[in-house]
Amino acid sequence: MIKGLCSIIVLTCNQLEYTKKCLNSVRIYTDVPYEIIIVDNGSTDGTVDFLEKQNDITLVKNDKNLGFAKGCNQGIKISKGEFIVLLNNDTIVTKNWLRNLVDFMNNHEDAGIVGPVTNNVSGMQKINVDLKTIDDIHKFADKYNNSDLRYKKVMRLVGFCMMIRRQLLDEIGLLDENFGIGNFEDDDICIRTILNGKSLYMLESTFIYHYGSVTFRGNNLNYKKIMEDNMKYFLTKWGFSSGYYRNYNSIIMTKIPIRTNRVLDIECGLGALGLELRNLNKDIEVHGIEKNENVAKIASKILDKVYIGDAEQIVNELEENYYDVVALGDVLEHMHNPWEFIKKIKRLLSKNGIIVTSIPNINNISIIKGLLSGKWEYADAGLLDRTHIRFFTYNSIKKMFDDAGYYIKDVTKLVSGIESSRDNTFLYYLDNIAKILGYSYNYKNEGDAYQYVIVAAKKVPSTLSLCLITKDEEKNIARCINSVKDIVDEIVVVDTGSKDKTVEIAESFGAKIIHVKWEDDFAKARNIAIENAKSDWILFLDADEEIKKEDVGKIRPLLNDDTVEAYILKFVSFLGTNINNKVTEENYNFRLFRNNGRLRYIYPIHENLRNVEKGEVPVYKKADVTILHYGYLLETIIRKEKSQRNISIISRYLLEHPEDKFQHGNLAVEYFNIGEYHKALKHLLIATKGMDVKTNGATRLLRYLILTYSALKDYDMALRIIRDAKEYYADVPDFKFFEGTIYMDQKRYEKAIEMFKECLSMGEYKGIFVTMGGTGSYRARYMIGLCYEKLNRLNDAIKEYIELLKENPNYQEVFIKLFDIFVKNEKPEDVKEFFDKYVGKSSPVNFAILARLYMNVGRFDIAKEYLDNISIDVEGLNNLKGLAYMGMKDYENAVKHFEMEYGKAKEEALYHEVLCHIISKNIDKAKELLWKIPDSSDKKLYMAIIGDIKAKYDEVKDSFFQLLDTLIKIKEFDLYNDVLNLYVLQFAREDFERYGQLMINYGLEELAMEAYIKAAGLHSQNPEVYRYLAQKAMDKNMLDEALSFAARAYEIDKMDVDNYALIYKIYRAMDKNDEAEEVNLTVKELYPEIDLAEMVI
Repeated sequence: MIKGLCSIIVLTCNQLEYTKKCLNSVRIYTDVPYEIIIVDNGSTDGTVDFLEKQNDITLVKNDKNLGFAKGCNQGIKISKGEFIVLLNNDTIVTKNWLRNLVDFMNNHEDAGIVGPVTNNVSGMQKINVDLKTIDDIHKFADKYNNSDLRYKKVMRLVGFCMMIRRQLLDEIGLLDENFGIGNFEDDDICIRTILNGKSLYMLESTFIYHYGSVTFRGNNLNYKKIMEDNMKYFLTKWGFSSGYYRNYNSIIMTKIPIRTNRVLDIECGLGALGLELRNLNKDIEVHGIEKNENVAKIASKILDKVYIGDAEQIVNELEENYYDVVALGDVLEHMHNPWEFIKKIKRLLSKNGIIVTSIPNINNISIIKGLLSGKWEYADAGLLDRTHIRFFTYNSIKKMFDDAGYYIKDVTKLVSGIESSRDNTFLYYLDNIAKILGYSYNYKNEGDAYQYVIVAAKKVPSTLSLCLITKDEEKNIARCINSVKDIVDEIVVVDTGSKDKTVEIAESFGAKIIHVKWEDDFAKARNIAIENAKSDWILFLDADEEIKKEDVGKIRPLLNDDTVEAYILKFVSFLGTNINNKVTEENYNFRLFRNNGRLRYIYPIHENLRNVEKGEVPVYKKADVTILHYGYLLETIIRKEKSQRNISIISRYLLEHPEDKFQHGNLAVEYFNIGEYHKALKHLLIATKGMDVKTNGATRLLRYLILTYSALKDYDMALRIIRDAKEYYADVPDFKFFEGTIYMDQKRYEKAIEMFKECLSMGEYKGIFVTMGGTGSYRARYMIGLCYEKLNRLNDAIKEYIELLKENPNYQEVFIKLFDIFVKNEKPEDVKEFFDKYVGKSSPVNFAILARLYMNVGRFDIAKEYLDNISIDVEGLNNLKGLAYMGMKDYENAVKHFEMEYGKAKEEALYHEVLCHIISKNIDKAKELLWKIPDSSDKKLYMAIIGDIKAKYDEVKDSFFQLLDTLIKIKEFDLYNDVLNLYVLQFAREDFERYGQLMINYGLEELAMEAYIKAAGLHSQNPEVYRYLAQKAMDKNMLDEALSFAARAYEIDKMDVDNYALIYKIYRAMDKNDEAEEVNLTVKELYPEIDLAEMVI
C-alpha cells in the first residue's frame, strides 16, 4: 500500500465515448497522487483497442461481463493506494473532486466511505441541477466544489463514485460478487461498513456529473430482472428489504425541534431518522425500538440505544417523562391497539414533549373509487399495504388523540390520489353530495389527503381571559360575553364612561370592571385591559363582536401550542343595513395571544398588536376561528357616529405622524363611508404609493381606491387598477366582481354578467388577504340576477334569485327583489304562497320584512298575517303591528300596539301614536304626547302640523318626506295635502327631484311629471329627471320635446348608455334612421359589446 495514493478503479463494458470523457476529466481535474485501473468486462466496440494505447492506466481485460462487484474486486486486488475510488465510466469528474474526498478522509478517522453529490442518482446524493454541456458542468463545479467542506452522515452511498479506505476493505472484505452484473452491492458494502463501526459520509460540497445507467442501457441488459434477482439475494442475506428500513418520513423530520434533547423513534428501521437528526444536532440522544433483530443490530451502530422487540410491550418498561419527542413514522396502522398505545406513550413524554406521527388516510378518493368499483385490493405498499391492520380518517385520528388526552398542535396534509381531471370532477361531486346529505362539510380537503403528519402534545390546561373595552354597549355586550363565557377563566372589562346598563350587564357575568377616562386612544384602553388580565392567554373582543358558535370549541386547544405567541382569527364584518343582506368583508387579525408581558397594542385607532420588546409582529399562526363583527352595520354606524369620531382621532394622529401610510388608508376609508370621495382619494393615493402588495391589507386599500374612482365616475382609472390587481391576486374574485359592478354602472349588463360568472367559476377566496365575502359565490349570483332584471329577462332573474333563496332562505335582499317582481305580475295570494315556501321561517326578521313589503303595496291585511306569525316578543314588533292597523284604518288598535312598544323602539312608537291622534282629530292627546318626546326634527314637524310652532323647512326636511311616504301608504290624502302645503312653496330643485321620485314609487305619474318639470326648470343635474320627461313626451308623441329633454340628459352624462338608448329610440320614432345609426356607432366606440338596435325594442 502506498500512503496517500488514490487507486481509481473504472469498469467498462462498451460505451467508449463515455469512457473517453471520463478519463479526460480525470486527467485534467485530479491534482492528488493517483493511479487509474480499468477493468474491461468484454467490450466489443473498440474500447479495449483504445485503452491498450493509453500509457497512464493499468488495464485488466475480461473476455465477458463478470459483473460490477467482481470487476471492481479485480481492480482492488492489484491496486496500491491507501484509498480505493470506485468510479463509473459514465461520469465526468470536476475541479477539486478527489482532493476534497482525500482531505475529508484524512480529517475524519470515523469515515469508512465518502461520496460526492451528483445530478443523476437514486437517494440523497442527487441535487437538482440542469446542465446541458460539459462547459456548463465545469462552470457549475468551479463554484460548487469549494474547500469549505460541507457534509453529512448518511445510511447509503451509491457506487457511481465512492472512496473507500483500504484498511476497511481488509477488515470487512471486498464487494460481494454474488450480486452479479450489478445493483445492491453498494447497499451491501455500506451495511458492512456500518456494522464495522465506521460511518458513511456524503460530501455536499463536491459535485461530479453522472449520465446514469449507460452500461445497462447500452448493452441491452434486463435491468428490471437484475434488480429483482439482486433484491431477493439481499433479502436472503440480510433478512430485510434495504429500501423499506432505510427510509424515513422527511415531513416528520421537519416537525422535530432542532434543539430537542431526547428522541424515541418507534419502529426506527436502520436508524435513518436518528442519523439525520444528529446531522443537525450532534448532542441529541436518539433511542429506537425495532422488532426486526437484523435491522436493529445495524440501527444500534447509528443510535444511542435500540430496544429489540414489540413496541406495544417495550414502552411499558421505558423511563417515565424521559423523551422530548416520540416519533411514529407509519407505525400506528400496523398496531393491534393503537388507541391504548398512544395512551402509554404519554407516560414517556417530558413536560413539553410531543408525539410526531404519520398516518395514512383511508378516506382518500382512490379508496372511494375502488369501493365504487367493488375493489379492495391489498398491495405491498400504499394505503392498502397488506401489513396494515388499522385504518384511519382525519376525524378518527383527532378522536384517537383527544380520547388519549392529547391535543393536536399541528397537522400537515400530504396530497395524492388525484390522477386526472376526472378525479378532480369526482372529488368535486363527492364534496357537494357530502354537504347536501350532511355527511361531511370538508370532504374536498380530505379526499385528496394521502397521509396526515400529526404533532400532538399532552393536554395541559392553560387559562384564558376575555378582555373588552366598552362604552354604552348594553345592546351588544351580553351577546358578546355569552358567546365565550363557558371557555374563559375571567372577564376583564375596561369601561370608558358608559351611561347605559353596560357595566351592570358585565357585572352580572362576574366581570372585573376597570373604569377609565376615554382619551381618544383605543390602544391605551386595550393595554389597560391586558395589564389587568391574570390568565396565560387573552382573547380580546369588542362588544359588537361574537365568536361564531361552531368555532367556540376550537379555542381552548389552541392555547397548548408553545410555538406561537398569537393567532390571527378570521373576521367577518357585516356591512349594509342588516346581517341578512349578506354584505360582508373578511380579513384576519390578532385577537388571541399570550399574556407574556411583551405583547401590546399600538395606534390610537385601528390598533395593531406588536411584540413591543422586539418591535415586530408576534410569532403567530392562522386559526380556524371566526369572529362575527356587527359594528359596521349602517344602523350601528349612524347610532355611534363612528365615522366622524374615527376621522377626528386619525386626523389628530396624522398631525404628529404625517408619513404613516397605514392611518392614511384608514382615514380614506372613513371619508369614503360618509361620501366625501375627493378626500378619500387624496389619502388613498398617499396610502398606496409604494405599497407592499403582499401585505394582508393591500387588497382592502385597492378595493377602496377602485370604489372611490367609481364613485367619482372615473371608470377608466378604476378599470386600470382592476386589470393590474387581477393579474397579481389571481385567486381573489373581488377584483372581477368590482369590474362587473362598474359595467353595471355603465349599463353594460351582458359584460357584467360575464364577469360575475367568472367570479362564480373562481369560487370563494381562502387566503388571508382582506376580501369581500361572497364575491365568488352568492353575491356574484345575486348580481347576475340583478343584471338579468335590468335586461328585462325576468325569468332568468327569477331563476337566479330562487337558487339563492334555496341556499339561504334568510337572504333578505333576494326575497325583496323577488317580491318586487312578483307583486307587479302575480296575485298577492300567489306571492304569499311562494314566500311561505322559500323564505326561512326560523327568523322573525324575515316575517317582519315581508310585512313591510306588503305594507308598501297596500296589502296591510297580508302584512298583519305575517306579523301574527311571529311568536316571540321582539323590540319593534308592536310598531309594525300598529302600522298594519293604521293601514286598515283601525286607529284604536294601532294606538294599543304603539303603547305596548318598549326599548329604543318606543320613541318611534310615540310618533306613530301622535300621528294616529292627529288623523283621529284628537289634537289635545297628540300635544300631550309630543311634550313627552325629546326634541328632534320629527317633533318639530308634528308640532308645526298641529300649529304649535313654525318649523324651518331645512330642520324637518327628511322627517317631512318620510311622513309624506307614510301618509300615501296608509291613504290619508287629506292630511297628506295639509302636510305638503306646509312646505311645498319652499322646495328647491333637489326637493322636486325627491318628490318626483316619491310620486313615481306610488304610480302617481302626473304628479311626478309636474315635480320633474319644476326640477328641470331649476336646472336639475340629475339625468334621470330628463329621461323621465323625455319618455313621457314620447308617450304623447311630442318627439321634438322628447329629443330636447334627452339631449339635456346627455349633456349631464355623456357616458351613460341609457341616454344614448333614449336618443336612439326617439330618432327611430322620428324616422331619422341615419341619425339613429350614428348614435349606435358612437355607443359601439365606447362600449363595443352594446348594439342599441338589439337593446331598444
